[in-house]
Amino acid sequence: MQGSSIQLNLDGIKYLAITHHDLAMMHYSKDEKDKALFYFQEAIKYFDKIYIEISASYKVNETVLADLKTQINGVRNRIIEISCELAQSNQENEQYPKAIEHYSTAIYYSPDNAELYYNLGKCVYATGAYNSALLLLDRALQISQSVFDAYRVIGDIYVYNIQNPQKAIEYYEQYINFNGSNGLVYNMLGHLYEKIGKYQNIEKQVAMFEKCTELMPDFKCGIKNLALVYPRIGKNEQAIACYHKLFKLGPTMDDRFDYACLKIKMGDFEQGWKYYEYRFQKENGPTHYPQIKKPKWQGEKIPTKTLLVQYEQGFGDSIQFFRYLPQIKPLVSKIIFRVQNDLVDLFKINSSDIEIVGMDTPLEAIKFDYHTPLMSLPHILKIKKDDIPSTQGYIKADANKAQEYKKKVFNHDSLKIGISFQGSKDGNERRNIPLETFYPLTQLSGVKVYSFQKGFGSEQLQNLPADVQMIDLGTGFRDFSDTAAALSNLDLFVTSDNGVFNLAASMGVKTFLLLNQDSEWRWFFDEEKTPWYDSVKIFKKQNEEDDWSLLMQKVVDEIRQK
Repeated sequence: MQGSSIQLNLDGIKYLAITHHDLAMMHYSKDEKDKALFYFQEAIKYFDKIYIEISASYKVNETVLADLKTQINGVRNRIIEISCELAQSNQENEQYPKAIEHYSTAIYYSPDNAELYYNLGKCVYATGAYNSALLLLDRALQISQSVFDAYRVIGDIYVYNIQNPQKAIEYYEQYINFNGSNGLVYNMLGHLYEKIGKYQNIEKQVAMFEKCTELMPDFKCGIKNLALVYPRIGKNEQAIACYHKLFKLGPTMDDRFDYACLKIKMGDFEQGWKYYEYRFQKENGPTHYPQIKKPKWQGEKIPTKTLLVQYEQGFGDSIQFFRYLPQIKPLVSKIIFRVQNDLVDLFKINSSDIEIVGMDTPLEAIKFDYHTPLMSLPHILKIKKDDIPSTQGYIKADANKAQEYKKKVFNHDSLKIGISFQGSKDGNERRNIPLETFYPLTQLSGVKVYSFQKGFGSEQLQNLPADVQMIDLGTGFRDFSDTAAALSNLDLFVTSDNGVFNLAASMGVKTFLLLNQDSEWRWFFDEEKTPWYDSVKIFKKQNEEDDWSLLMQKVVDEIRQK
């Protein structure tokens, strides 16, 4: 009786299995895949029960068992096939939760399928579950590296979502071991090498960008990256060739501006200053210039008209390019220079026949006929590197103020050294030098050191070591006319690249300028002297990652030799 009961139970399960299988096949033939999948999953539950019961019987019929196993595997394969089809369709339509559900079903029936884990990982990534996506993609690679694209996707997650460039590099490098034809990944690797090392791995950056452009000759981003890194290894002409290619492909305003900076740095003023005019139209950080309805001056003679020269950019730029105002006097009736308020008094002292107004003077209150940006004057005047005017000192301090500083501050026989170590808060921080770098100057015999730092950066003076003596003058400066008066009393000024440097150099003060190896366009590739200022000696890093203290030691040695 018991045996008959078991047989009846198996027959019932068998009927259920066959019924659900037939229903599944019917829906599958109608392309009703969701319903087919449901019935196939129900069918396999019953087939599995039958297999377990028969396997446990002491009267096992091996042929029946093998046939049943084949039937079960067929249903399993159907489930995997349909689940994958549904998952792929959902994935293509960005219906990621449904895609995840169907890929998970497929994995349940095929747990060692690397491609399923890879696709599931991508769908999970699309939902924003980045850590889970990493686990799934890593599992895919553990099963088989045939899904090597998972290395690229993991790299993307570390770049765009987890911000771990070092890990991203690790996975991208694994990827290119399998697929060396993806130019975009080489471009990204070059960018990441630059991000983590800037100058420490410059050769790797170049190699990656070169490989990118080899694979994708017209890929503008890769070409631009090469144009930016080539000058760092002395390949200026190769960089220029990259810019010329960009110009054919369709350059951005930033491309034109960067080309200008390199051309000026190479000493080609004609092309450099011409393209420098694109600074106002850059996509990233355009130079601010006010909306002026009057016509823009192109350099023609306007003997009965008034020209407004409008400042732009920083204090140092206004000081450095102030030298060009006398050059345009023969072309116009009157010049009005609108400049930063802190420079008004200083420029009034140095321009008896030029009207100086501050930036707080509204344009509507100024009577003029034409206007020009200050830093457009080299282009307008067609100046060349070899004929830069006024290199021996073109700004003077107020004599009375200078004498007052001499009496109150500098009335001694010690060597008077001034320092300035940072630019403005919004400036290029790479040019800033830690105050502690200047400490060795205070240890020189017969020397007094004066800080000209004002505002941003001067807080470093509050925590000087007991054996470091620096006299803080910057906090007492009202404007640049005070700064100039103090500078005129110095024997030497030692500084980073900043606005006060330009003031000292424009006054003809003996100045030591500390520069990065990859310095700004205005310093060209000159190593010791600059055509802008005769009184300046340059101390430039030999390697960009060198500590500033190496340059300061050279400064100290130079002072000791005098």
